[in-house]
Amino acid sequence: MLDAPGGSCDQGSMAEEREYSEEGIDLSLIRWMLSLSPAERLQALEQHVQAVLEIRARNEKILPRNIENPGVTRG
Repeated sequence: MLDAPGGSCDQGSMAEEREYSEEGIDLSLIRWMLSLSPAERLQALEQHVQAVLEIRARNEKILPRNIENPGVTRG
């Protein structure tokens, strides 16, 4: 799995840069993503998608959705 922000970056240079914009955007995530090659960005995205699908599958076993009313779980 690819290292998240702070994993392989030079901590000294990161400390000098602001971590969040005035709007609350995490700039370290943007810097990290821009440090990756396009192939590495795609790999990171695919890993996140796979994690989301696994979480959804686990949740479906615990709280199956009501097909007629998707916002309501069967209990």
